[in-house]
Amino acid sequence: MVTDEHLASYNGFDLVDPKLLDDTGLPREKIEKGMTIPQLYDYVKHKLFSSDDDGRVEEVPQDQLVVRSNEYLVPIAHFDKDPGRMFGVPFFLKVSNDELLSSVRERIQNRLEIPEKEYEKYKFALISSSRVVRYLDMTSNGRVNLAELGHAHVASLATSPYLGLDHMNKSRGARGSHAAEKAIVIHN
Repeated sequence: MVTDEHLASYNGFDLVDPKLLDDTGLPREKIEKGMTIPQLYDYVKHKLFSSDDDGRVEEVPQDQLVVRSNEYLVPIAHFDKDPGRMFGVPFFLKVSNDELLSSVRERIQNRLEIPEKEYEKYKFALISSSRVVRYLDMTSNGRVNLAELGHAHVASLATSPYLGLDHMNKSRGARGSHAAEKAIVIHN
């Protein structure tokens, strides 16, 4: 089990504790052969923050092992109308400067394995400091601008801009309904 002590000791994320790797459940032989490298980052209430409370260890996709100067691992998180209402599991996606936004949109859809009909309802927002900076037209010929993401001078994930996926949180049930409320059925 990963404890707060492990996370507090390694919140710089530049060192990986072998005990922490064992606690993740990833096969040791896979790690030793170099087939996978775990990625460790913090999240609190589904938001990407530097915190010692919760941590997440996941396998880094092969295409994200090397990030060049014209590339950036952009944090992506789900929210429902308000960036303060985040849900789901945030993730990173490597984007290149001047890459088509439509290409980024397609890669996100493939990663999340969402049918096109449902994915059409998603809106994409550039978010900074828990506020929507602007909504992006991901189907246009627009391009990724790394300067807009501020990737070169950001001190922490908490202050860095990220891509927000604005869509309904289906896991929370109907709006305004309480978990204890049930529908009234009248049988004639």
